[in-house]
Amino acid sequence: MDSLPYRMSEVSLVFGTSGDIRASSLGEAEASGELKLVPLEFIDEARVLAGADPAEVIRPYIGRHSSNGQTFRGALPIWDEDVPAADKINVASRVATYSVVARDPGLMSKSEVYRRLSSSGVEVPKFKVLGSVDELRRELIAADGKKAGLIVKPSVGSGAHGVYHPSAAEDPDVVVRTYSYFRVPDISFNSAPLPNHEIVVADYIDWDGKPIEVTADGYIKKGRIELFEIFECLKIVERPPIHDELMVTPPLTPAVAKKTADIRSVVEKSLTALGVTDSVFHIEIRLTETGIFPIDINLRPGGGLVPQALFRRTGLDIRLVHILTYLRGPGVMIPRGPSGGQACAIAGLRLPKDRIGDRGQITQLDSALKSDKACCGYRLLSTASSDSSLVSDVNLWVGFADSTPSGAVERITKLSANFGLE
Repeated sequence: MDSLPYRMSEVSLVFGTSGDIRASSLGEAEASGELKLVPLEFIDEARVLAGADPAEVIRPYIGRHSSNGQTFRGALPIWDEDVPAADKINVASRVATYSVVARDPGLMSKSEVYRRLSSSGVEVPKFKVLGSVDELRRELIAADGKKAGLIVKPSVGSGAHGVYHPSAAEDPDVVVRTYSYFRVPDISFNSAPLPNHEIVVADYIDWDGKPIEVTADGYIKKGRIELFEIFECLKIVERPPIHDELMVTPPLTPAVAKKTADIRSVVEKSLTALGVTDSVFHIEIRLTETGIFPIDINLRPGGGLVPQALFRRTGLDIRLVHILTYLRGPGVMIPRGPSGGQACAIAGLRLPKDRIGDRGQITQLDSALKSDKACCGYRLLSTASSDSSLVSDVNLWVGFADSTPSGAVERITKLSANFGLE
């Protein structure tokens, strides 16, 4: 088990009334007072992974937040970007299920997940588990010019922290320092080595030299998948932190779309192998011409604008589904809003600071997105400084709906061209 004292997930306490939730989205539930999420400071998840009761970890914070007749209902750890606390109910928070983790801490370990999947007949990348960064350095030296065929990731961790795809010519010491920095961002390149912990070194999966990746998002109820959508990752940023920059559901590429039924079968087999019967899921999968490889299984909603896109497409708020499943247990009735049934594309975009000029352009972009009925969500991730000058690039997530996947992607392309976004 990972012994690193890394910066872990921010916890939100969830308060709610005892009655049924009538709202069909998390924002509506918060606005109506049916639920209240209270973000807390960062805590060390290692206590939970070591077997501590999650309720005991956050118990000191509970009493001070009850109000309006609501009672404490549960606690959820949230991996989230740097956004104001007041906005957390409106963004696509990355939520993991403490109840599942507490019952089976092995689900937080990539090496353990890979072992369980493999033993159940689910194909996973060939991998080995190392015990320290010194072992990682020796492994990279032995790989020599074949390092580009590997991917390095911590066995236990959140998001893409520490996930690194080295180049063939990269110096092993640089790879180790970069891995260490992105594993624990507070550690500088000149700091002491990371404490010993499990590191997974796996084969890098591509399809004819290209990374072809999808995510499977949905939820399983009493062992049966109730919601299942595939997002095709059309653009992947492989420099750390690795992330998907453009995604669309349903898949756009015919070769990927043809694999939909097979992908669903692999997801069902994977969840069964892990003993997951009631949970939301966000599963990252690499494809080849003949193979389907789960590379990361998360029992939480996807990040970015995945929840907003799912809501626009299906009428289900996957964040609310997750909270209700956690708070009310298996078999809970999930409210559903109106469904547009449309394709949705989401993208992480950047407005370079040298193209910004004054703040008026940001206002125009904000107004354009608010007034566009095809926009299924957006969020600015960086803002202007107090002296009215923009000191950095402006980054944003944006999503668009359309009748076809290509049409949804084209809307993002036009927005980028109109406002000089990259």
